[in-house]
Amino acid sequence: MSWPWMLVYAGVQTLALLFQPDVLVVLSGDGPAALRMTSSGWWTVALLMGISMLAFSSLAVNWHRLLLLDEEAEGVERLRLDGLLWRYLGNTALLILTLVPVAVIAMIAGLSISFSVFGSGNGMGSFLLAFGIALLPVAVVLVVLERLMIKLPAIAIGRSDYGFGAAWDDSRGEFLSLAGFVLMVLGTTYGLGLLASVPFTLLSAVLGTHGGLGPLIGSLWQLAINWIGWIIGLNAITTLYGILAEGREV
Repeated sequence: MSWPWMLVYAGVQTLALLFQPDVLVVLSGDGPAALRMTSSGWWTVALLMGISMLAFSSLAVNWHRLLLLDEEAEGVERLRLDGLLWRYLGNTALLILTLVPVAVIAMIAGLSISFSVFGSGNGMGSFLLAFGIALLPVAVVLVVLERLMIKLPAIAIGRSDYGFGAAWDDSRGEFLSLAGFVLMVLGTTYGLGLLASVPFTLLSAVLGTHGGLGPLIGSLWQLAINWIGWIIGLNAITTLYGILAEGREV
């Protein structure tokens, strides 16, 4: 069901790598990898991000409807571009633009305060303690994001009566459970990211970098891994909606 958008995104990404080589990670002859980006390269990245958000939202709506309504998209519905998609995309963008900057600020503040208080020691224990405490405010923001994202599956199945307030109320008192849920999803996604980085590095080294096949094959591999990560995240948020909003059993 998700392969049409994956093919569209892969095609655009391939064209970007072929015609915008300055977007690539280049290996200098006497130093580590460095990212070199021109103004045209930034436009290419913006285009890819836009298509990525569109593809994710279309996939998400179809995936939520499959899990909650047992409705499988067929034909052109696999490339859904209807009102449900735009509502889903708008709400997702609103959450990202609102809470991601808050998470970044919380992380910077947490790191500054934690390392000034607990990071004065020279041992690894002091470092890990300071770093762990610094991540606590970020964890709180991520749980808040998870609670509000429960609205998204409701949008996908056409519910206009279920807003952020209802999602917040339905998830009240579930902080520790949601924190564990977020940790599980992030851990899985991070593991997939590490899995994707290995062949990307090897192919770039073996096949060449600037204008070579290495970055192209590596990026397509990473796209496939990211796609799996999207599916895992969509299953997670759909499960939360089903349990907390509709009272379903796992």
